[in-house]
Amino acid sequence: MQNLIIIPIYDKKEDAQVVKQFEILFPSYTIRTIDCNEIAIEGGILNCISWNVYKSKNY
Repeated sequence: MQNLIIIPIYDKKEDAQVVKQFEILFPSYTIRTIDCNEIAIEGGILNCISWNVYKSKNY
């Protein structure tokens, strides 16, 4: 995920403007979007769904 920026979008008119600003500010990065409408309805956003869950070493 080096040189990758993931931007949450919410089907708003401002989404395209935000993406364009990131492309201008970080020209050497790959910019990707993720539609977060459904996640936000349930009370979570990218941070909440991207946590790592580790297995216990005590099997």
